[in-house]
Amino acid sequence: MTSALETLCGQAYGAKQYHMLGIYLQRSCMDHPPGNPHHRPPAFFCSHHLCCVCSARSRPRNLPCGRRLAYLFTTSDAVAEAVIDLTPLLAITLLLNSVQPVLSGAAIGAGWQSLVAYVNSACYYLVGVPLGVILGYLIGYEVKGIWMGMIFGTLIQTLVLLFITWRIDWHKEVAIAKALVN
Repeated sequence: MTSALETLCGQAYGAKQYHMLGIYLQRSCMDHPPGNPHHRPPAFFCSHHLCCVCSARSRPRNLPCGRRLAYLFTTSDAVAEAVIDLTPLLAITLLLNSVQPVLSGAAIGAGWQSLVAYVNSACYYLVGVPLGVILGYLIGYEVKGIWMGMIFGTLIQTLVLLFITWRIDWHKEVAIAKALVN
């Protein structure tokens, strides 16, 4: 069910029917047994756990293979060493970017689009970018520092969205969804 709704979201976005995104995301978020708001929506937990499992399974494989993977795409030792050096940051990015969209989708599905937009903007432009500039240019970590700043911005965003999702009154959301369906 969730995959079908995600497909509908992608189609709505591609057709520039932006007003439908919130409806599909809310339906995806509220996909649970009828009238049972005592449990968090299964679609949310299934998506979240699936993302974490996939990320956790792929991350350990990518780290030891970083040296060999780099040489699949280049013959330059300098480029390969840069890829090897950045592979741990890639693993962290994959983990955070597998959790953050699920939390964002849950909050948007609950009707908190504007709050999510503010959180996204604040975390990237007030935390991630300035920290990336400091680490990358002032401290001298260059690309690695910029990436670390963005990872930290994404981490803060994920934590804030986790708090928002945790605080959503799912009983109220079920009542609103029932009222819209009836």
